[in-house]
Amino acid sequence: MKLLIAVALAWSSAAGGPTLRGVDVDTALRNYEAVLAGQKQLTDLTPKQRFDVIELDRWLRSQQGMPGPETKQQCKERLASETPTPLGEALLDLKCSQRPSS
Repeated sequence: MKLLIAVALAWSSAAGGPTLRGVDVDTALRNYEAVLAGQKQLTDLTPKQRFDVIELDRWLRSQQGMPGPETKQQCKERLASETPTPLGEALLDLKCSQRPSS
């Protein structure tokens, strides 16, 4: 996997594609693999390491054509009934509160 990511990074940089500016790619890759393997949680990482892992994940998803994380609005649309009540709206806000807003 490391080789695949290294090749993709090199190709992307040479092709003028999106890059990972300001990201410590080696450390981010080690932490990313540890999180995927369940050896670490994102909460175990420093804020900078967490940022780097999230940026690496976004970059990998963009290279593979995968959608990014579900937004708050997408979550609400997926879970909502046709005409949610005010209580239902409050419940949707709570369920979807941890999603990015855009």
